[in-house]
Amino acid sequence: MPSPDGRRRSAVTSYSSTELDRALASSRIVAAIGPVADLDTDRIARGLARARAVTEPRIALVPDHHDRRWPYRSDIEPPIVDRPGGDTDDLGELLTTVRARESDRPLEIALCGDHLVVDYSHGIGDGRFGLALLSALSGPDDPTADRALGVGLPSSAVWTALRRQFATHPARLADVVRLRSQNAATDAPTDRTRTIENWTAAKRSVVAHMDADTAAELRQWVAENNSERPTAASVTVTLWRAALRSVGVCIDDRVMILIDCRRYLDERHHTAHGNFAVGIPIHIPSDAPPAEVTRRVRAVTGSGWPVAILGLAEVRSRLRPGAEQPDTHVVEVPDRARLSVSDLGRLTMFDHVTWNAGRRPPSIVSYVEPDGPDAITMLVTELRGVRAFTASFCSDFIAPEVVTAALHRMCSDPMSLLKASRDVL
Repeated sequence: MPSPDGRRRSAVTSYSSTELDRALASSRIVAAIGPVADLDTDRIARGLARARAVTEPRIALVPDHHDRRWPYRSDIEPPIVDRPGGDTDDLGELLTTVRARESDRPLEIALCGDHLVVDYSHGIGDGRFGLALLSALSGPDDPTADRALGVGLPSSAVWTALRRQFATHPARLADVVRLRSQNAATDAPTDRTRTIENWTAAKRSVVAHMDADTAAELRQWVAENNSERPTAASVTVTLWRAALRSVGVCIDDRVMILIDCRRYLDERHHTAHGNFAVGIPIHIPSDAPPAEVTRRVRAVTGSGWPVAILGLAEVRSRLRPGAEQPDTHVVEVPDRARLSVSDLGRLTMFDHVTWNAGRRPPSIVSYVEPDGPDAITMLVTELRGVRAFTASFCSDFIAPEVVTAALHRMCSDPMSLLKASRDVL
């Protein structure tokens, strides 16, 4: 039934959150796209209104890690803040500034010159939601794309994925057990530790770009120097580890690889929104070439380990409902960095965007919440052949200038960096 202002209210008033939704409800994702031509506040507002007018408007969720049922608040419009003087010279600083505001709103939109920034609770959805939101709001009016923001994963998604993965292939459960054992942490009791206080106040992001010519040269070099064709994501893992080691950073041998569990669902759900991606810590030897990284990641995804984690989390939440959030004001961590990598590759969903010509190539950058002061998250995107790298971390654990130096080496001459390292033999 239409409301007094003419918009149709949703017949569904609440959403049954998953355990992963609740675990991520207090985290934020900040993503930016630019330089975009003709950003228009009124057009963005129309797109948001269409996204809220669907039956179950995920864009209108109010996440709360304490509650299982989350309300849809279609009567509250996400604020659109126009900041024409917003500094976009340093995209890492832009992400850091937005994240530091600690907003209690589920979703905010900001226009900073010719850059569009979205800041939202991770409880609303994972990175797929942020990309779809940027895509829908940065291009011309597209009612279909706007309404697609309200298409969520089915409530039975976890159990459906588990059945599809294990019901006809029960032996995969043994693969999961074996892989978990092979990739278990091997912390030595003599490892040095560090104590970090109030680390959340020291979160920040650094952004770097690899130009299209260098990225193309890197792809050609990898193809010529690896007997097997590794994935671009595996090359990123190898290159990032080599870059950090080259500037003296001690890193953990396990790398958290973000895996989208929609791969275990029917294809019609591959673009649905929610939280359905998990990080898997994979042990990668220091001398592993990119092809070996690819093999290890494929073994994990083939086994179904990622979706098994989702199922186990749901079972535990029912056996132990309402678990208290740990106090993270003072944290003791090993004195070595843990890496988390998500390489989204070429994003064709932004081919419709009109870009401003200027000092910087088109790019999408994103702050992804580290899960501890010793964690460094890396998000990689590619537009028009240019690859953008966003590293987010705690500056009380690792100095920003060290991260910046590693990114510079990574983007300026990746082939020399790989040749000089033990990661490519």
